[in-house]
Amino acid sequence: MLDKYAKLLGELAKEREGQDSATLNDKVLLIDGLNLYIRCHQNVPVLTDDGIHIGGISGFLLSLGAVIRQFKPTRCIIVFDGKGGN
Repeated sequence: MLDKYAKLLGELAKEREGQDSATLNDKVLLIDGLNLYIRCHQNVPVLTDDGIHIGGISGFLLSLGAVIRQFKPTRCIIVFDGKGGN
């Protein structure tokens, strides 16, 4: 399964190589990471061979890859809120 994600990241890097020279802040993508994770955890019923639920992380990574491919940002910022966050 790790090979699948490594391949996805490699494909994203190759797509990035073909783009013109853009500055880092030309197109910023801001993502609510906890919201995306919870949505995927609830809706992607993926289990390992041992019965461990990995739908949250696998759905999160696949969704993140799809959004990056669609919008082609120059920077991607993922924010996770949590205990003590304001």
